[in-house]
Amino acid sequence: MIIDINIHHLPQNLFTDEKLLNGFLSTAPRAYGEIAYVGKVESGARQIILEKPKGHQNLNFVEGDYSMEAKLKAMDEAGVDKAIMRVPVWQEWLGLDTCKIVNDESAAMCKQSKGRLYGTACVPPWGGKENIYELERCLKELGMVGVQLACHYGQIYLDDEAFKPYLKVLNEMRVPIVVHHTPMPARWE
Repeated sequence: MIIDINIHHLPQNLFTDEKLLNGFLSTAPRAYGEIAYVGKVESGARQIILEKPKGHQNLNFVEGDYSMEAKLKAMDEAGVDKAIMRVPVWQEWLGLDTCKIVNDESAAMCKQSKGRLYGTACVPPWGGKENIYELERCLKELGMVGVQLACHYGQIYLDDEAFKPYLKVLNEMRVPIVVHHTPMPARWE
């Protein structure tokens, strides 16, 4: 059996739900030089573009590339049986309200995939009751198989004291963790 442990997930309605789209775009930390905006590709499909520094594109997310059908088709073409999904890049920035939407949509997609897709919880890593409740909801109610973390949040890496309360909870719960890079290191200059 072949399992892809890094398939990107963004809500399928990201480009059609303006509130959700704004929930993503508004969280990119402009104070640290992250620029996020919506553009178009030649076909007319919309795309989210991330730049850092200004004028230097790091990532593009194209409308339609994150549908369940697109994921399953790509998996079939590559001979992949199952895949574990995670949010690309934005887990570094998303607020709890947007994470809840992402988690609900991921769980629904996993259910519809009939056992081919599995989700990881997208939760702000700052501890706090509300974040821990969302983590528990993801694992116990939504059926997530782990949690995702970015390698750094803003200017601090995961070995910082700020993450100890959350990492302690993850350790106590024995939750598998997927740690992924971000488009640029904290000290990219």
